[in-house]
Amino acid sequence: MSSTSINITKRNKIFSKIVQVGVSRAITNTDYDSMLECVNATGISLTIENDTVLSYFEVGEGFNLTQDGDGTVGLLAGSGVTLKSEDNLTDIFAKYVTVTVVKLESNVWGIYGKLA
Repeated sequence: MSSTSINITKRNKIFSKIVQVGVSRAITNTDYDSMLECVNATGISLTIENDTVLSYFEVGEGFNLTQDGDGTVGLLAGSGVTLKSEDNLTDIFAKYVTVTVVKLESNVWGIYGKLA
């Protein structure tokens, strides 16, 4: 019996880096293509700023967000920004739940996943 090996030269990553977040803050251009891992015991709010601030993100690009601590994690819309989600919910449902946030058009972001 022979075995076959396959060489894989390219990996398709879901995100390029993991960033731990322990306090409320604004999303920045450096969060592009990241998994934001919210690890605080108390609530965290992350604000999605307008295109003037988040100039690096193009339509169809975004980031992932997970609640790894006991504190709730919520998204807020900055000035001129619209957040779209089922029933207009913007908090992650529970600990260990992950959502994806995608820029849909100029200053419009979609939040996809289990929300509360």
